[in-house]
Amino acid sequence: MPTVREGFACAAVGEKVYVIGGLVPHKVNEPYVVEIYDTKKDTWTTGPNTINNAWGASAVTVNGTIYLIGGGESSSIMTSLQVGTQSPEFKLSVLLNEGETVQISTSYNLDNNKNFTWSSTNEAVAKVDANGKVTAIAEGTADIYAQNADGTFKEYIPVKVVKGVADELRLAAHLKIGEKANLYLTDDASKVTWSSMDSSIATVAADGQITGVKKGLAIVKAELDGQAYQIYVRVNG
Repeated sequence: MPTVREGFACAAVGEKVYVIGGLVPHKVNEPYVVEIYDTKKDTWTTGPNTINNAWGASAVTVNGTIYLIGGGESSSIMTSLQVGTQSPEFKLSVLLNEGETVQISTSYNLDNNKNFTWSSTNEAVAKVDANGKVTAIAEGTADIYAQNADGTFKEYIPVKVVKGVADELRLAAHLKIGEKANLYLTDDASKVTWSSMDSSIATVAADGQITGVKKGLAIVKAELDGQAYQIYVRVNG
């Protein structure tokens, strides 16, 4: 916990733990801070410092709102902290057959992958190498994490591995080697940044035209107005 204190309230919402108020030793006028621990990413962030008289309070969560009862110099104080929904975070999974590989990345420049530490939460299901290439091992699910050296960036992509049926479950652009197709995101193509996560399998031009290079599976990404999009590209011989 970043701020050492005592008498704080604590409540959980979804995958996050909220530490609220409390007294900071030797700092009588210290603000009543709210700090949030993300159990999925193993990181701390600071929330809104708007809770008054929160030391010694009790906390309970109802429908995404944390209610603080008592605390401070009064046992009748009740206040609330809006923190959003209790629903868990949902992410689109990468779907792979056993033995299949796919390249993922932290940016549009694959060389940046070497600046991150890559890991899998379940190497019996999917492994990842030092450059972010994922290999499906056996049926199941795993999260693939990338983290930088100082811990300020830590993100993950879920991977689901199935046995021999991923092609039936996965929507993808389908190309033969040498075949081309055009991807579309907006009428103004100059606003879109395109990249292929594995250009040895499929390339993508600045205008969104993809070309099959060799048999395999690649992910093509597009960025528009700060929002990222992706599509599978499957290349057959």
